[in-house]
Amino acid sequence: MKPDLRTASNDDAAGTKKITFCGIEHRIRVDLTSGDASIVIHPVDDGGFLCLTTIRKTMPTIVSVGSGKGGVGKSVISSNIAYLLANSGHSVTLVDLDAGGADIHILMGEFQPRFSLTDFIEKKVATLDEVAQRLDGFARLRMIAGTGDSLQTANMPAATRAKLLRHLRRIESDIVVVDVGAGTHFNTLDFFLAGDIQIGVTTSDPTAILDLYRFIKLAVIRKALSSFLSQDTISQIIKKRDIKDIDELTSIAAEYGDDKRQAIDKSINELVLCIVFNQVTEIPTARFSRLQVLLQTYLRVKNLHLLGKIPEDQALRNSIGKYQPVSSLEPTAIASLALQTVCEQILIRIQEFQAK
Repeated sequence: MKPDLRTASNDDAAGTKKITFCGIEHRIRVDLTSGDASIVIHPVDDGGFLCLTTIRKTMPTIVSVGSGKGGVGKSVISSNIAYLLANSGHSVTLVDLDAGGADIHILMGEFQPRFSLTDFIEKKVATLDEVAQRLDGFARLRMIAGTGDSLQTANMPAATRAKLLRHLRRIESDIVVVDVGAGTHFNTLDFFLAGDIQIGVTTSDPTAILDLYRFIKLAVIRKALSSFLSQDTISQIIKKRDIKDIDELTSIAAEYGDDKRQAIDKSINELVLCIVFNQVTEIPTARFSRLQVLLQTYLRVKNLHLLGKIPEDQALRNSIGKYQPVSSLEPTAIASLALQTVCEQILIRIQEFQAK
């Protein structure tokens, strides 16, 4: 039997209402998180109040952050993005999926997190929300600390990776920011591709840009391969080839039917790739343009966006030593203002994605 909340009357107690449930008048406290949700009432008395659970009807938007190499400030960007998105009024969960190199919890000032991703992987808990912890002083922001404490967690098997990807979609937040680590391991590529919005972080150094291009190339090829079942003949053939670009991939696919080629094009068009230049000392417009030409010419990436450029700033380096996002510690610093611009661009991309 469901109580009729539409006829619930206001009570004198703050934040409470009166409803009739099973013929008995009850006083309840309603506490809904943001987003589309419904209420489930458990018939358990808790100090005079029925216990309420909110169930989200919408999945979170996932923003994945990756890089071609370490040392470009990817985790610093991730933590600041998460803070700024939460500060803009959204519920946000920051997830550290940098297996083997997890450090988000340190950047957020949590040196010994009570829970981590390891608890979920080792089946000590059933959901990721159970290992998400709220951070003191950061409203609407939660963190899931990373793993890598053992060979099992640092080298995640495919089944565990698939389970983790499914559960990311079940996190109760408006936005999930995923820090996926650097490199081109299958785990890293799949975590990056799990994002609805994918952000690549690089410096303006030519070698870092080249590493990012290689990272994106392998991610795009893996995304294209996901168009086919792993048992397909074409999938088995492609896995044995060193694919240099998408033209080579589509030419192989075309031999098995035009629908295979169209599937590749569709999968690539689903990508929303964004670039953030970090630690810049000069405006990298020309280098972004060259990267854009490479991605469009050889990988057919059409949805590519420059989110912003984060300048070299002593305030940012100071914030790392104080274990806080610079956007929180010094909101008027030049790096903070640049990060705010990046956050605004991300929100635009999210709105565009949700409007599809």
